Amino acid sequence: MFIPDDARVRASAFTIAEQRRHSLRKKDNPDETWGHDAAAKEAAPKEPDLLDDQLSLFAALSAVPLDDQGRPLDEQRVFEDAGEEIPDLVGFGGEPATAPLETAWESIAPLPLPEPEPAPAPLPAGSPLARRRDLREKNSAIVRELVHLTGRRHADVNGDLNRKSGVKRISEASIRQLEKRLEAAQAWLRKL
Repeated sequence: MFIPDDARVRASAFTIAEQRRHSLRKKDNPDETWGHDAAAKEAAPKEPDLLDDQLSLFAALSAVPLDDQGRPLDEQRVFEDAGEEIPDLVGFGGEPATAPLETAWESIAPLPLPEPEPAPAPLPAGSPLARRRDLREKNSAIVRELVHLTGRRHADVNGDLNRKSGVKRISEASIRQLEKRLEAAQAWLRKL
């Protein structure tokens, strides 16, 4: 990840790193909290030790093993030769390995898939609601195509088409306004 070299970001990063180190540090001596003064310990409130119960707010995302000098350890690759063969190892030292047993999850029949929900019943072809829905879908499809071809935003293309057709809101547009808007969009598409 790229983080710009900014003094504010750097200061924030150092603060987070210090909090993480502080959170990960363990107290070696239980007397560190109150010092070595017995009177200070007795004056301290008698509450359960909440610091030990508090969970760390940091979690390791990855880890790299290091040697004593802080260099990454030489790791053995998984697919490299592991060395000499172990003579008494079952299945590898000449003895045939037994066939794996069938597990319970393999023997269970697959669950049936849920039935898809039926689509709503289509409106009659001649109803005004069906015609308006069809015109809105056609307008939406042609606007997507215009946006792709012109590189303009959806809001800009829709605004221009609404001005040309006299539409204030698509949800309130009449069938005639939607038809006029579709014609304007098709004319614009032909010009491109």
